Amino acid sequence: GAIFAGMGMAVAVTGVIYLFSRRREQEQREQQLEKARTEAELAYLRGQLNPHFLFNALNSIYFLIPKAPEEAQTALGGFSDLLRYQLYRSEEKLVPLTEELAQLRKFAELSRLRLEEDFIFALNAPANLNGQQAPPMLLLPLVENAIKYSPAEGGKVMGLLDIKNKRLRFTLTNKVGNPTTALASKEGGKSGGIGLVNIKRRLNLLFPDDYTFTTLEQTGHYTVNLEIPLTE
Repeated sequence: GAIFAGMGMAVAVTGVIYLFSRRREQEQREQQLEKARTEAELAYLRGQLNPHFLFNALNSIYFLIPKAPEEAQTALGGFSDLLRYQLYRSEEKLVPLTEELAQLRKFAELSRLRLEEDFIFALNAPANLNGQQAPPMLLLPLVENAIKYSPAEGGKVMGLLDIKNKRLRFTLTNKVGNPTTALASKEGGKSGGIGLVNIKRRLNLLFPDDYTFTTLEQTGHYTVNLEIPLTE
């Protein structure tokens, strides 16, 4: 009887260990699947650059060639750099913050080709960045959104970037054009390009419970405030 009782206990313990092992394997598979889904979604979100911008930039450069060949050549070089950044650097988890800021400025210069000459874009950022890194294509969609929904005449986009206590604070304000399209932009509608909803989704995936993202519209201006942790 003692032998059979011991065998029964061993079988029971073995069964519990087996079930626990199977449960751990299932949990690991679920975690791997969730990680794969998250990475796939992040790749989709960060890889989006409004196709309308691509077409507009190419058309602007095309019409610029006979009028100002040297300026068109410079613009084409900037367009090539921006496209290369989107295709290759966006696959990285982190890039130097200086690279992301450089692409913001190139994007603004290319956008300027199809806007009125009185369009103003200014980005105030620290002159000496000490190797801080940030996710690629995170700030650029905000600039794209701001420029897209600025008025054709008298457009103005002002950005301010500050770093304190290993956190990045980014504020972007643009003059609002058509109130209807501005509302579509805020709500992430189809006419809003990548949409602020997609940006919020990416922030949720990258920095769960560790970021701030707010928007405010008043007196004909639309402001976005973003705060995220930085990696050195």
